[in-house]
Amino acid sequence: MLTPYSYSKLKTTLAHQFITKNYVTYKVKFIEDDTLFILTNNVEFEQVYQIVIDNTTDTKPPFDSRVFLTIEAIIIEFFKDTQKILVFVCDTMDGKQLARFKKFNRWHEKSKHNKSIKKLNDNYTDSDVELFYSIMILKSNPKFKHLKSAFFSIKELLMNDKP
Repeated sequence: MLTPYSYSKLKTTLAHQFITKNYVTYKVKFIEDDTLFILTNNVEFEQVYQIVIDNTTDTKPPFDSRVFLTIEAIIIEFFKDTQKILVFVCDTMDGKQLARFKKFNRWHEKSKHNKSIKKLNDNYTDSDVELFYSIMILKSNPKFKHLKSAFFSIKELLMNDKP
């Protein structure tokens, strides 16, 4: 049975790092995100983080199923604090945002924790680019209903922010 790679927590940041058998280094960072705070008047979401998964090696890595297991382990550790909320925005810089979105969906579907962690998806298209984004929250989070409403307001915010 496959196991996650060993990973280390980086000092003074909400980030983790691991190295694969192919010597590919990944950083998994959690960056504070205030998008949901902007969208809500009455409900305060204090622990909202955007997850950023970086391959810091300059080469395209070969398929490695242990990468999923390691990122899953890091996300499960993140959710030990049941109030935390995780946002995933697919990078659009190289035009591969749909592939990232599909991969993140596959990972969630394969996860043994998908029964306790709810993942909501949405997308927004303007004339230049299609943006895919998701949010993950523990189903036991008491702010779940408010979060769901705020999440689906993101598209409205993006549409109103157009020049």
